[in-house]
Amino acid sequence: MALVILSFLLAGQNIRQVWSTGKVFDVPESVYYYAEDEVLFVSNVSGKPTEKNGRGFISKLSKQGKIIKLIWIAGLNAPKGMAVLNHKLYVSDIDRIVVIDIDKGFVEKFIEVPGAGFLNDMVFDGDGNLYVSDMTGNAIYRYSKGRIEKWLSSIKLLSNPNGMAFEKGSVLIGTGNGILKANPKTKQLDLFVKNEGGIDGLIPLGNNRYAVSDWYGKIQIISPGKKPQIVLNTTSQKINAADLGFISESKILLIPTFFNNTVVASLMLNN
Repeated sequence: MALVILSFLLAGQNIRQVWSTGKVFDVPESVYYYAEDEVLFVSNVSGKPTEKNGRGFISKLSKQGKIIKLIWIAGLNAPKGMAVLNHKLYVSDIDRIVVIDIDKGFVEKFIEVPGAGFLNDMVFDGDGNLYVSDMTGNAIYRYSKGRIEKWLSSIKLLSNPNGMAFEKGSVLIGTGNGILKANPKTKQLDLFVKNEGGIDGLIPLGNNRYAVSDWYGKIQIISPGKKPQIVLNTTSQKINAADLGFISESKILLIPTFFNNTVVASLMLNN
């Protein structure tokens, strides 16, 4: 569990790696920064992404990358995206949502999502409604007031939905077509930023600029009507870049490397 401190500027790229964990995880898919406790949660698939094997777990790290507890919550099925509301950590778990009491450190309940095939990322809106992408079902589910529903589906734009964010009253959805913008009240769906290659991690940076990862290893900054800027590409090294986390106050991007079994923190420069 040794922490490897790396601090160097990647040639020609506006990102500087500040630390990387050792290869201590088991297929880390997502990183979530919980600002209230200044800790990172890491979801570990531990097997195939669609395998219900009960081996998946959540890790807890300091924001400096030191392991607080490698297996903090165990017994999950390929956990992926995460979101927090009222001291509860919500985690997608193939076809259910896991609700974890952060303060007590145990699973409070499971929310079954009938019909879901591959729940992935999730985000809360400003009213406490939870939105979860179903990548293989080409759908978005919503959990609101104790009820789960298929909120968006059978829409041509909604191709392989994955990364999600909430910004300025809109739900943002990363898809094979780019970033979609959805109105929580009317369900109006529009293509906001065109982008090819799929979007795994989706991080708003402000001023209509977004950091996105494509899982294979490429991280870009994309904006409406502008050419994408590649800030990191480890595809040729076969180092993945899955569902990104972000420490906004220090502009630190958190990268789970999936099959490389590490989490990497990189400082966004001039971004």
